[in-house]
Amino acid sequence: MIKFFSIISIVGLLFNGCSDGKSNKSNSRSSEVESAHVLAYRMETPEGRIYYMEVHEKIPSKSNVSEAVELGLNNRIYSYNEHPYTWSRDDATITKWSVDKATLEVSKNGVISFAHLGISGDVAPPVFLSDTQAFFSKLAEGVIVEWNPSNMKITKVHNVDPLPDVGVQIDWYKDWFKYLLSNGKILMSIEFGTPVFCCSEYVKPGAMVAIFDPTTSSIEYSKDNRLYSNGLDILSDEKGTKYLTPGRRNAFVAPYFKENDVPNPFALLKLNDDGTFDSDFYVDLSNVLPITFYASSTFMLDNKLVFTYVDAKEYNHPDSYDQRWSVYGGGDFKTVVLDLETLKVTPFTGLDEDYDYTQFNNTIDGAKYFFAGYTDSALDTEFSFFLRQDGFDDFKVVSSHKGGTMQHIAKLW
Repeated sequence: MIKFFSIISIVGLLFNGCSDGKSNKSNSRSSEVESAHVLAYRMETPEGRIYYMEVHEKIPSKSNVSEAVELGLNNRIYSYNEHPYTWSRDDATITKWSVDKATLEVSKNGVISFAHLGISGDVAPPVFLSDTQAFFSKLAEGVIVEWNPSNMKITKVHNVDPLPDVGVQIDWYKDWFKYLLSNGKILMSIEFGTPVFCCSEYVKPGAMVAIFDPTTSSIEYSKDNRLYSNGLDILSDEKGTKYLTPGRRNAFVAPYFKENDVPNPFALLKLNDDGTFDSDFYVDLSNVLPITFYASSTFMLDNKLVFTYVDAKEYNHPDSYDQRWSVYGGGDFKTVVLDLETLKVTPFTGLDEDYDYTQFNNTIDGAKYFFAGYTDSALDTEFSFFLRQDGFDDFKVVSSHKGGTMQHIAKLW
């Protein structure tokens, strides 16, 4: 199946609303609803980004703050089966939420604290293997925690080798999304921060993943110097083949380090089934199109990669280090299809040209793929959308939001 192993539900959320932890759903229903969908988004306010969560039987066509649970700042939201989960960066806890099957009221159903284990702050999302087994990690501290989502208790602490030294500050790179491999090991992407330049020394981190074996509490770090650094997630095609795409921050690399021997910032790499790098696969994206900024991967299907980028643009060294952030607000975003067999690039016509970029968000019912689409419209207009993919180039807007951005969508049952 198509999976941009992205955002299996990654969104910042902090409970800040009803003191009893419940939504304002009516109690008039007596029978169970057939399905429940969770929708999460954030609002831009003078106080900061405030997060909200709505639960409905059907996906609403528009967000409605009056029907949402207000959740505040500094959290992320995930979901597994019938439950949303929120991670608080402020107090290093994860909260399990339950949704009443008749009233759709949302309430807390257990809390775990990880503060005493060195897991805190903006840590990697958990991976859920079953109702009774999940993992949290902070490889900068060499800690992976196994916990039980059913009873919300920690079951084991795995002390592993921490992230290797690649010449950048430890808080500039970290483990991020995790996925179960066929051999029972857990694959983690390693995200790097902004490239560092100082005193004629150039950091060359390379693409990196971590492979964790929960049965032996051992970890292996696999690195490939053919790509400057990868993004925070792993792309997968319908056959389950995994790829590493360029990190967004690689936009700094090309002209700023152009006179130096640094890895290619715009390469596409493939992973073997065991999570190691496929040495026989390599695509230099800068050879097939002029690129200065790899914005996002949309999906891969039928040996074709759909992604968004910004055309090559000249910047003057050394000011380019600051100038390159301007592509976020003024870049000419283009979404294209790259055929990996022929390396032919064609425009992708499945998305409205008004979208700056889209990202895979989740799969519902194992067949419907949902994407978050963003535009550069003013905050008082609807500029963030959830889109359902009904075919390779057939997308339909199912929900819209104004005043902020969509963050997470899932079917709970």
